[in-house]
Amino acid sequence: ELGFGGWIYTYALETGTANAITAGYMTSLFWGSLTLGRLLSIPLAGRLQPRTMLTIDLVGLVFFLLLLLGWADVPGVVWIVAAGYGLSMASVFPTLMTLASVTMPITGRVTSAFMVGSSLGSMTIPWLMGQTFELSGPQSIVLLLLVATLAAAAVFGAFVLAARRQEVPVASRSAG
Repeated sequence: ELGFGGWIYTYALETGTANAITAGYMTSLFWGSLTLGRLLSIPLAGRLQPRTMLTIDLVGLVFFLLLLLGWADVPGVVWIVAAGYGLSMASVFPTLMTLASVTMPITGRVTSAFMVGSSLGSMTIPWLMGQTFELSGPQSIVLLLLVATLAAAAVFGAFVLAARRQEVPVASRSAG
């Protein structure tokens, strides 16, 4: 969230797909889409399993990053990616918390571990994006986000496999 939201403005300016005013609107579109996605995810959480929601979110994130990699110089694509990435990112953290709560007891220690991990990611990813942006240019931040998203998908996949091995029916549990 913070990585994309913090860098989409600079990305749009540096790639020449937007001027300062338009890049600001693009940033607002991302944050607005994220907010709308959070609102839409509330009723969806009652209908979809957490595993299904996270899978859809991760596929969406990868799709929009690949779209940006392939057509970075097309202004309309950058707008679509800003909106789609916000919608796809919206329910990731809340759904992770829901998935964790149906597979393990959520104690204060577990919750604090989630918060520390989240805070470290919120601090590290934007910083890494800035470093790679300075060294390699705007497309490097898209690649960094793609690598981080694929790593998250791999961890999610390993979690689901581990839960199945322990006979925790992740797919059949209620979303909460």
